[in-house]
Amino acid sequence: MISRTLFFLVAVLFSSISWPLDNTIRVLGVSTSAVDANADYKANAESALQYLVQGWNGSNMPGKAGVSITIVNGGVPVPLGSTITGSTLLQRMDAAEAIIKAQGVRYDHQADIVLIIDAFTGTTKCGHAQAPDGWVSTGETEFIPDANGLDTRGKNTSYFAIIDIRCSRWQYLAGHEFGHLLGGAHPVGFDAGPDFHPGLYDDSHAWVEYISLMGATREIFTLIATNRSCLDGPSLCVPNHRYSDNIVGWGNNSSENVRALVKTAKSVANYDNYIAPLKKPKNVSGFFTYCSDSVNTVAHHALSWKEGGSGVDIDEFEIWTEQPIGTGYNYDWSVDGSETDSSVYVYGAPARLKVRACVDGTCTGLSDSFYQAELYYCNQPGW
Repeated sequence: MISRTLFFLVAVLFSSISWPLDNTIRVLGVSTSAVDANADYKANAESALQYLVQGWNGSNMPGKAGVSITIVNGGVPVPLGSTITGSTLLQRMDAAEAIIKAQGVRYDHQADIVLIIDAFTGTTKCGHAQAPDGWVSTGETEFIPDANGLDTRGKNTSYFAIIDIRCSRWQYLAGHEFGHLLGGAHPVGFDAGPDFHPGLYDDSHAWVEYISLMGATREIFTLIATNRSCLDGPSLCVPNHRYSDNIVGWGNNSSENVRALVKTAKSVANYDNYIAPLKKPKNVSGFFTYCSDSVNTVAHHALSWKEGGSGVDIDEFEIWTEQPIGTGYNYDWSVDGSETDSSVYVYGAPARLKVRACVDGTCTGLSDSFYQAELYYCNQPGW
C-alpha cells in the first residue's frame, strides 16, 4: 500500500486566458479491445465515424450552424489499450471514460468530443450519450451564454458517448449519440416523465414519419429518431440520414432538432479551446529518506517533479501510483498547483509514481517519467 503525508488542495480561479473561437468540432473515436479484436468491427468503426460527418453535412449543418466536423487521428479510432468491464453499456462507458482521462487521450488529440466504439454482447442498448445537464434536464433546460455567446458548461462532463458497433444499423449510431450531446432529442413521447426535458427546446425532437407501402406501415426515421426497434429490429424501418428540420420537410413544429444543434454547435466546437493548454509534468524523480515502524517495514521517500511549461497557473497536481508494478496506475492523492514535491511512504511492495497537472477540471495525461519507490531498503539489517 502507498499513501501520503501531504495533502493540500486550493482551487485557483482560471479566467485570464482567451483564444480565437473555433468553427470545427473535433471528434475522436476510441475503440475498445472487443472492437480491435475483430477486423469487421474495426472497419465498421471507421465507417461509423465517416457516417457521422455525412449526416452532419447532409443536413447542411455547416451552412446552418457555420460549424464543420472533422474526425481526428486521420479518421481512425484510437485503441483504448485496456480492457473495460461492466454489465451494461453505461457501465462500460464510465469505465472507458476513466481510462481516457487517466491516459490523457482526449487532451493529446485536442478533441472536443470523444466517441467510444464498443462491441459488447451483453448490452440491451445500442448507444448512450452523456448529454449536458443544462441542455437535457429533469428541470428547465437553458442555454447560458458567456461573453463570447457560448455555453461550454459540458466541456468536462458531456463530451463523450458510446455506441455498440454490433447493432444491425450501426451506421447511424454515431450521428444519433452525437446529436444528443448537442441537445437533440428522441421523437415526441419517447422519453417518459412530465418534468423531463429531453432536448434544449420544446421542439428539439427527432422526426418520424409513417407511410403505407406495399400493404405495410413503414417508419421513416431521422438520425436522432433511431431507436432500438429500428436499429436492431424490423426491416420496416427506413433510415433518413439527416437531422430533422421542418424547413426542408423532415419535421414539424414539434420535431425540429436542427434548431437545437445550430444553437449549440459552436459551443461544442470550442470545448477544447476552453481548456487550458496544459503540458504533462516532467522530470519525475525521488529518493529514499528513512524507514519507520517498529519492524522497519515502511519506507519513506521524497517525490519531486517539474511543471511541464504550460504557461498557466496549475490548480493541482495529481499523484497516481502503480502497486504492484505492472498492474496499472490509479489515482492516489493531490497537492496544490504551487507545489512540485510531496512526501510519500510505501509498504507491502515497491510502487511507481507518476504525476499529472489539472486546471479547471481538465487534466493532462500522466507524466512520461516516473519514480520507483523501493521497499527493500527497509529489509536490511541495521535500519
